[in-house]
Amino acid sequence: MASENKKAPSEATLRAEHDRRHPCRRKTIPIIAHCICFCILLLALAGLCGLGALIEEGMLSGLVLALACAVMCRTLAALLPEGRIKKMRRFYNLRVRFAQYEMSQKEVAEAAGLATGTMSNRMNGRVPFNAWEMDAIGKALEIPREEFGKYFFD
Repeated sequence: MASENKKAPSEATLRAEHDRRHPCRRKTIPIIAHCICFCILLLALAGLCGLGALIEEGMLSGLVLALACAVMCRTLAALLPEGRIKKMRRFYNLRVRFAQYEMSQKEVAEAAGLATGTMSNRMNGRVPFNAWEMDAIGKALEIPREEFGKYFFD
């Protein structure tokens, strides 16, 4: 391996790089907090406008809730990339191991004797890894068999 003499980056460095590449995860919590504050603000404004009695009777609460949900969906669509919430990527620990060895998914596939399409299907969760593939990738990335669960089973 060409990377045997190189020092692996720290876990914090890898997580920072991952967050830089996938900023939607950093934005999710502030967006939810923003939407909750907006709902509270709507209820407070309704109370100031003399609509408190209607809210207490439940006549206006459905309308306020529907409006708050519409605004929350609109806010999420505007702030997240491409207007949708992205799923967390599969096999995060395995991808971190790729980075530690400074290898791309294609390079790992070649080192393990797999076709790049096969590796892509496994990494995207379309097809599960079989024992032979796990063993070959484990050898390429120096993963002990005792730790296969951490890397190959999300």
